[in-house]
Amino acid sequence: MRAVFVYANQKAMPAFYRPLSNDIANSALQTARQIYASQGLMGSMCFRLKELYMLRTLILASVISATAFSAASAQNVEVIKQRKELFEAMGKAAKDPGKMMKQEIPFDKATVEAALDTFIEKTPKLPDLFPDDSKEGGKTEALPAIWQNKKDFTDRFTKLVADAKAAKGMIGDEFALMEKWPTVVGNCGGCHKKYREKKK
Repeated sequence: MRAVFVYANQKAMPAFYRPLSNDIANSALQTARQIYASQGLMGSMCFRLKELYMLRTLILASVISATAFSAASAQNVEVIKQRKELFEAMGKAAKDPGKMMKQEIPFDKATVEAALDTFIEKTPKLPDLFPDDSKEGGKTEALPAIWQNKKDFTDRFTKLVADAKAAKGMIGDEFALMEKWPTVVGNCGGCHKKYREKKK
């Protein structure tokens, strides 16, 4: 009887789950035999075997679903990590020019130029880091609106690069910074407002 149930169940299972089905079946059937034999209930064994078979099927289905879900969640982590690293580098580069705008630190042309260079270098890499399979996981803050308005989203990166290039060499003092810098970083703020999850 056990051989029939194990064989029937394994025909429907992928090869890599069959050792698991054997373990569950052997353990459950052995326990059932011991209980029913000790109580003289072997006559009801066929009915109980059917119950055990159904239970085993449910357990295996849960294992398969959990494994599939885990694989789906993990597949996007690397690309999400890459884009987060780029955004973090750009945010770090913008910090000191932002402080200069608030007159918290003295104006420094080299620092501003370096920030613009970071925008020009990092930004073109970003559009390719938002494939359709990277909407969730990795603590991403990307909103679904990105994939619903992909062209608008990627066009914003193009504009950021163009504005950064236009500002490069034009910011020679704090007055020029006050005039040019908001145009550059305004691209970031507008994109965050529409496409990034609000921080809690």
